[in-house]
Amino acid sequence: MKRSDGRSFGRGRGMGGGRGIRRGRGIIGGMMSGSQATQSSPISGIAQQPFIVTTPGEKLPDLRAQAKDLEEQLRAINTRIRELEESGKDFASIACVDSDRCTGCGICEWVCPNGAISVGGMAGIDSTKCTGCGHCIDKCPQGALLLVKA
Repeated sequence: MKRSDGRSFGRGRGMGGGRGIRRGRGIIGGMMSGSQATQSSPISGIAQQPFIVTTPGEKLPDLRAQAKDLEEQLRAINTRIRELEESGKDFASIACVDSDRCTGCGICEWVCPNGAISVGGMAGIDSTKCTGCGHCIDKCPQGALLLVKA
């Protein structure tokens, strides 16, 4: 595309292809002023956070504080995982075979991570080994497996 003075502009000119993107704006998307810049988010709904330029000596306390926050979050997540695992024991399920649908293809035996399924003409479930993970149900092409309460 040409301007009235004969020079071209738009696509293919510069880094931004005519979209107002210039060198010096940086990766964070905003113009730097002093020691701070505002980080603009390309995803709507994410809060903008200030980006502070610091020296290596100033970063260490901040990094330690962030590490402490992450440790607390990890501890809370692990506690929640344990709670869910313990509550899940009350609602244990095992796989069950629908003999009318099973063709004995052996896919369920192959995908079972616990070796709880054996196929000899038709799939059989060892209820002592089955954890109710559902892998066999997802992979059965005939829909011959389902989870039932133990």
